[in-house]
Amino acid sequence: MSPNQLCESISPYILQPTLVLEQSVLDENIASVRRRIDGDKSIRLVVKSLPCAELIKYISDQLNCSRFMCFHGPFIKQTAKIFPKADILLGKPLPPASFEHLATEFLQEGLALDNVQWLIDTHEHLDAYLEIAERLNVNIRINLEINIGLNRGGFAHEDQLKIALLTIADSENLSFSGLMGYEAHASKIPDVFGGMKLALKQVTEKYRRFRAIAERFGNQEELTFNSAGSTTFTEYQGNDVINDISIGSIFVKPEDFELPHLNEFKPALFIATPILKAVEKPQLPLPKPFNTPLNSLFRFIGKVPNKGAYIYGGNWMASPFYPEGFKTNSLFGRSSNQEFISHTNDTLKSGDCVLFRPTQSEAVMLQFGELLLIKPNNEIDYWPVYQATKVRPDANKKGKSRES
Repeated sequence: MSPNQLCESISPYILQPTLVLEQSVLDENIASVRRRIDGDKSIRLVVKSLPCAELIKYISDQLNCSRFMCFHGPFIKQTAKIFPKADILLGKPLPPASFEHLATEFLQEGLALDNVQWLIDTHEHLDAYLEIAERLNVNIRINLEINIGLNRGGFAHEDQLKIALLTIADSENLSFSGLMGYEAHASKIPDVFGGMKLALKQVTEKYRRFRAIAERFGNQEELTFNSAGSTTFTEYQGNDVINDISIGSIFVKPEDFELPHLNEFKPALFIATPILKAVEKPQLPLPKPFNTPLNSLFRFIGKVPNKGAYIYGGNWMASPFYPEGFKTNSLFGRSSNQEFISHTNDTLKSGDCVLFRPTQSEAVMLQFGELLLIKPNNEIDYWPVYQATKVRPDANKKGKSRES
């Protein structure tokens, strides 16, 4: 539906800043993802980019997907509870103390520890995880992060990888589950330096060398060879190196994912908020006697608008989207309480709904408590988001901790 129709449909429910998900657009994006993925590759949903259980369930049911990528300790446990048979791959290595805390809680709460692939990026982390696994008397699956061009960490050379694989092979508490190589840099390479195509070609060549080594230490049919993300997953058709594709944000398409090769995907996620007060000829708060002449001057040169409004909330990681022509104003400044917006709409009034488009989903989706789902028949539902619980080490017992 058009932005105007969307606002009309949700307006009765927008009593405060609300995150809105348009289901019909979500369905279109899911269908586009399905067309883009080869049948021999598994889709892995990125939880940090879609931190809402009902949303993840909905997408996973549509795609018959039971693989997830988690980046945050509490989200790992929540995902394991929601999807008890899920395969969970970490997207970043956790500190050893965080791993021990989670492993202990998994054991205490009867969660399947072997459903998790713990990501390891250094020999030091591998040794620390091994010591903890031996002490807890548990068997854990280890996925090794490889540096295939992003240069943010991971094993960068084949010899480093071999040593890590030998350490795993020699242990009774560790088993090798695969490799993870992230290549978010590829879509940002300027054409003058070869662009995304050249970057991904080099990524694939390096991954192939790492995979050839890794296959000596496990069953090729069972190992996870993970890569990609929402900016690059479209480029893996016909790729015989990667068998596990990570996808998250593109299902709702925040503004940061407006890239030419992703044009078929549409924005499905918006922040809707009511106008608190509409203002004719808004005035900058300047002291007398400068107030009137300076406001007149700034309005004449276009720095102060003829029409403005103060909205409920503001200063989000988001850009003005609807109505057309509304924007924030640098002279009035940003506000998380009552942000000022300028506009050119003659009918905008107090209580009307305005829309912002998030620049990303992973941080923004946790700020509003729940999603308002607008269905194709204009019915609505509310989908709670993940709980960003805090992990508190117990000061009275070294090595023991609890989650608030």
